[in-house]
Amino acid sequence: MKSFIKGAALLLAVVCLVWIAVLWRWRVAHRDMDAGDIVLYLAVLPAVVFVLALAARWAVVGALARQDAGAVAARGGTAQHADGAEAAESGATVAGAAGPRPSWYLLDAWVHTAAGADADGLLAAAASGSPRPGPDAALHDDEGLPVMTARIAHLAVRALEADLQESQDSTDAGYPEPPPERALRALSSLAVPVGEFAFSLAAWAGQWDGAGAPGGDHPRRPGAGSMRMVRVLAAWPADWSDATCAVAQAWLSRRLRDPLADLLPAARWSIQGQRMSGTELLAAGERALEALRQQERDDPVVLVACHSDLDDAGLRTLAGRQALFHAERRPRVPMAGEGAAVLALSALAGPATAGPGHERVRMSPPALVRRAASIDAVGRTATADTVQLVERSLAAAGVQGASVAALASDADQHTARATELFAVTLALVPGLDAQEDLRLAGAVTGRLEAAAPLVTLAMAAAQVRATGGPAVALSLADPHWRMAAVLQPDRSDAVPPSAG
Repeated sequence: MKSFIKGAALLLAVVCLVWIAVLWRWRVAHRDMDAGDIVLYLAVLPAVVFVLALAARWAVVGALARQDAGAVAARGGTAQHADGAEAAESGATVAGAAGPRPSWYLLDAWVHTAAGADADGLLAAAASGSPRPGPDAALHDDEGLPVMTARIAHLAVRALEADLQESQDSTDAGYPEPPPERALRALSSLAVPVGEFAFSLAAWAGQWDGAGAPGGDHPRRPGAGSMRMVRVLAAWPADWSDATCAVAQAWLSRRLRDPLADLLPAARWSIQGQRMSGTELLAAGERALEALRQQERDDPVVLVACHSDLDDAGLRTLAGRQALFHAERRPRVPMAGEGAAVLALSALAGPATAGPGHERVRMSPPALVRRAASIDAVGRTATADTVQLVERSLAAAGVQGASVAALASDADQHTARATELFAVTLALVPGLDAQEDLRLAGAVTGRLEAAAPLVTLAMAAAQVRATGGPAVALSLADPHWRMAAVLQPDRSDAVPPSAG
């Protein structure tokens, strides 16, 4: 529809300009017009100019596309941070990295969004397209109109706030500044998956210490002579202050350690967090997992992220970045949202899972690539680098595109991300049915920032368990960074976890 409107506007502009020029020329020359002149100059000439204008536009677009493709080829598909030094320091995995890498194991995943409180619920919501973001009853834009948001309906925000205040009072450390409403909402959304993870971790810890390992004694895995540790990496939103991040870090440590104090003493925890993106969180997770692989340890690495845009300051931040959805002024940006995710990963087979519906899934280490230009920039919908990213992820996982059973993405349906996703599916997995096999979380969850790649991986894992076949996880939420991973059922005969 928008293409038709643009074409009609161009045609109208051409007709007006040609008519003005011709009529002015006739008037100056005092020319007498006949029927042939009217048809030739006021009908045929505008049509010819319009066709030439379209041809010129297509030529320019084609030249830009070839330039983008050449830039992608010159980069060799490698990712870049804002500068090359940052990329080297981050350790981010890039498309085009040398050779296939050993698989990770996704032990389990927990999510909480406006569309679902677990991965299966989110899949169902993405399939039905409901509930979608809607007008927010509490937040309004600069015109006084309700903002379109994906708000989690029931969050114990006030209870969390009281808990944080009580903890601060008990330590006599003071309360330097109260966390903003959006931070309280983000942590409240995180409380659900953190609690579910702690429940599963209690079962795993019992197996580690020989309190329920199936089948009796098992050979000790090399490198497992020392007690297992739980390594937690948390990504806090970029717009949180140092004080808010410190409060969140202390809260997360309490929520994890206190319920499991009898099973896992403080010495067996490593809980770290800082302001970072989802890309940086995955890169940090890979560094931790690779170090454990070299030590032949199956300690879990837990990735944690949460986000909320939903307070006045959060909306002002989005508006200042030209990233706040508006039906007329900014219709092609994601809508405001909130949610959280927790992923438990292992470099080796890791602990046994909790039971049916929570089977361990094997996944390729997420590959990352950075677009040459933001997807939100006008006209910048080049997709060659993303197609190459997914193609190389499939090759690294040893999976053919024809055998992919499902695809999960954090893309939405009203921005250029949908076009990017369509290009990938058409090029690599054309056999997937858009209704049955594709799940777009962004259409129902809104903006999730650092949590978006984790939610995408959690959805893909749920699809693997449901279909029994490989699934692709493709994160497109970030304006520049793209993440792809291939997840498959874990059919390996893994060595059962030995006593810690």
